[in-house]
Amino acid sequence: MQLTAVKTPIFKLGENLADFIKKNITFLDDESILVVTSKIIALAQKRVVDPKAADWDKLIRRESQWAISTKYCYLTLKDNMVVPNAGIDRSNAQGKWILWPRDSFGVAEKLQKTLSQ
Repeated sequence: MQLTAVKTPIFKLGENLADFIKKNITFLDDESILVVTSKIIALAQKRVVDPKAADWDKLIRRESQWAISTKYCYLTLKDNMVVPNAGIDRSNAQGKWILWPRDSFGVAEKLQKTLSQ
């Protein structure tokens, strides 16, 4: 197996994910495995929150099936997975909080169909 990191332009909020991939990744074949971060999918879905307009604790509880506060983070259940802070990403987000994407497995399936055409 050979891993290849691909440097692309910065993905923008609301950008079409399939179009972005087609434009920037030109060497995929039937044997390739493409890894897309949840952050990029959430940006495509416009799943961002302005921290000035949100309460962190309430947002965690709203975005998860259950949440337990620990010393370092909330331990949460999100989409049947245990993740810290309901998967909300506060790093490198231009002052926004990026939420976990909706239906990431459905997005992956649709993306695979679109890219294989």
